[in-house]
Amino acid sequence: MANSKHAKPTPRTRETKKRASNERTFDITRRQFLIGAGVVGAVLAVGGGTYYVTESNKDTSGQTKLKVTQDQVIKIDDLELVDDISEFLKVEREVTLDYNTLIHSNDSEMLSLLESTGEGSPLFHACAFSLASGNKSVLLSGPVTDKPRFDIFDFKTNSSGSVWVESNVFTGENIVYTCEANSDNSTNAIVAMTLGADKKMPQIIACDDYAWIQTSPSEGNSGKEELWRIKFGESGSSAEKIMETKAFATAPSWTKSGIVVTPRNENTLASYDIRLLDATSAQIKDICSLQQSMKPQDVSWGNSGFSFSFQGSYEVGEGISQVGTYAQTNIGNKLASEDNASRDARNENLSEQTWLSFNREPTCAPAWIGDYIAFKSTSSVAIVDPKTKKYAAIKADDGADDYGVWLISRGDCDRLVTIQNINYTPLSGDPIKECQLKVWVA
Repeated sequence: MANSKHAKPTPRTRETKKRASNERTFDITRRQFLIGAGVVGAVLAVGGGTYYVTESNKDTSGQTKLKVTQDQVIKIDDLELVDDISEFLKVEREVTLDYNTLIHSNDSEMLSLLESTGEGSPLFHACAFSLASGNKSVLLSGPVTDKPRFDIFDFKTNSSGSVWVESNVFTGENIVYTCEANSDNSTNAIVAMTLGADKKMPQIIACDDYAWIQTSPSEGNSGKEELWRIKFGESGSSAEKIMETKAFATAPSWTKSGIVVTPRNENTLASYDIRLLDATSAQIKDICSLQQSMKPQDVSWGNSGFSFSFQGSYEVGEGISQVGTYAQTNIGNKLASEDNASRDARNENLSEQTWLSFNREPTCAPAWIGDYIAFKSTSSVAIVDPKTKKYAAIKADDGADDYGVWLISRGDCDRLVTIQNINYTPLSGDPIKECQLKVWVA
């Protein structure tokens, strides 16, 4: 799940093919490799002379990638640390939840909770939590599937409705349900999609009036990865396939401005796009195309534009190529349309912007609150003001789990949400085992 705090991300590896001993080798520069087939020349021998003919008429539109120099990047180590977090944010609300409650943000006004029942079945209660009032309401006390061994494994809700996945881990079956808001989820759940063992557990988000479902083949099965959309409460026959791709780099991500997805670029090999999609029209509102071979771990979009993270370093990319999280500090020019020329122009403009580098091992996407950007650090959450080049830290309390303060919010938000799971026994007193949720305002 999106905020599984105990599953520490591990570096991705790429398979390499062994070359046969009799296979011919070619010496090419990295620049030649990146340029690719668009400028490959044909060698012709005419009357004993050699002539190089360049294929100059090949269409290269849509192939422009983000490329930023070192002097366009501001590093967190270059900023001034402010000791008092209250100069940036103040706590609006503090709530105690059950230890290890799984929490997601898909709405400006509420959170999605999966609370452990402490039993074998059902595993979770699915709840909605109001950020304004602090009230929690149980929407599902268990799975609705009328089959044995199914349980709720993912749940997202917003002010328009809910979407959740019920899975049978023994058979690999997955059923996606939706329900409109202000309706009894347990009795009015509608099946949006049924997936067999040939598919992995789908990744879901809620955005405005729709549930978004990202699917991919299970190990050993071939096929495209797909992104679907369906209105809350509608039958599966009305599901709309938004796109298909060879692979998505990440799960879809919610922001107030839409959803962020990471399909493979259609025009170049082994390159990923980060796209902001409009929640209503599903059209591309913004795009950032990464250099070949770069695969982001987490992505988002906020008040100043895109953010993405790498868990490994790359030899390409210049200013944006190292381990850590990168975020735009200036929005730049808007994407004019979805055509390739507009995409190229947007990537050229992104390559002219200033970027912020949070060079710590990434674990989750950042969030924007007003002019500030929040980054998850090793055990704290850093609140950065790119304009003043200052930052402060939300620090973990004594007894917090190793990851310390966890960032729940992502994308642009009106309130910032953090949690910490506490599990310790004071020298004098009873054991403490709880999840402390804090709601922050600028």
